[in-house]
Amino acid sequence: MSKLFYRIGVESGQGLWYNNKGEFTGNIHTNEFSWLKASQLKMPFEEQLVNYLSVADSLEHLYQWFDREEIIRLQQIGFYVYEYQSNDYKFYDLYKHNVINANTSIITNRITLK
Repeated sequence: MSKLFYRIGVESGQGLWYNNKGEFTGNIHTNEFSWLKASQLKMPFEEQLVNYLSVADSLEHLYQWFDREEIIRLQQIGFYVYEYQSNDYKFYDLYKHNVINANTSIITNRITLK
């Protein structure tokens, strides 16, 4: 069954922890993003997550990771909330969130906060 999920990233699918292929980059841990509360969350490379992207299953859940002010500031440097449709998803217990298949999930909307 297909579901909607939410993720902060750029249009290519690059995120703050993982790139658009589900490969760990750790960009959120650089000085550029040290102002984000979530920059302290460690999500190192996990073999089981290759080709999967971390997502929230609702906007309310996403706001638990990034508050509104942080998202608005991220938009200024090209990071937006993207809505994905996926039928290949799973709950990843170690990090307590959902992941979606990077190869089969489709971006259906870019959400801009004001």
